[in-house]
Amino acid sequence: MLRYGITTLSAAAIAVTLAPAPAAASGTQTQTFDVDPTTASSQTPDAWYKDRYAPQVFESEFFDGDDRLKLGLREAGQDGQRGAQNGGFYNYQGRKFDTPYNTVDTSVSVDLYVDSGWNDGVRAGLWATAANGNLTFPILEYATDEEVGEAGSGDRVANGFRWWQSGEGWTEIESNVDADQWYRLTIGLTGTDVDFNITNLVDNTTVFDGSVANQGASSFDNIILQGHNEGRAGEYDIYWDNVVTAVPTPMAGLAGLAAFGMLGMRRGRRDHSLAAVEA
Repeated sequence: MLRYGITTLSAAAIAVTLAPAPAAASGTQTQTFDVDPTTASSQTPDAWYKDRYAPQVFESEFFDGDDRLKLGLREAGQDGQRGAQNGGFYNYQGRKFDTPYNTVDTSVSVDLYVDSGWNDGVRAGLWATAANGNLTFPILEYATDEEVGEAGSGDRVANGFRWWQSGEGWTEIESNVDADQWYRLTIGLTGTDVDFNITNLVDNTTVFDGSVANQGASSFDNIILQGHNEGRAGEYDIYWDNVVTAVPTPMAGLAGLAAFGMLGMRRGRRDHSLAAVEA
């Protein structure tokens, strides 16, 4: 079934609805953005609805040989132009989509184009909202000249990827990856871990594999595609494609903590709630 660029298939390749599937079910939902996505200002089934502050552009556009999703950030949404919604919290601007599979052993992924024309201050991230009674927010993000480590430490990530988990903070993954290329970002949920994976789609090589404790999460409620509109990056566009939600998770190849042991280390009792993802 194709609806607004969304394809939902069962394991037997039979179309299913977007209603939440039972834990024992398997399936895949894919959004290819061949047409403009359905948007909404508040939570709406089968629609991309506002998170924090709506980006100024969220539409299908032909780019790099195919129809993609363009998330555009413009001067009208920059800090200082938003009235009562000025400030760091609303610099993150994106839209979220409720996931159809309310269970563990789920993965969400998206393809991201890393643009060599981006200025300092760009952030382009895949977020997941993990349900565990108190909500946690695993993130994979490409950032230019942004902070990692302890808040205020001055440590920066230069044109590279970083990850976030509530209770862990930002950690740099890989700096100075090749630009003008597509990367697939994947966040998976198992009974114990959140799994991160970044793959270069040009040569199908792994940029990063790692895992971190899931802090009791039982499912992903939604996924969020975010940009950042503080103002110092100027106006810019982020191109995305192929948003996929899958059950069971296709993450068996992740190396986990053995490959990246630092992911499992705690960094003190700091506030890393969603509201803390501002700097």
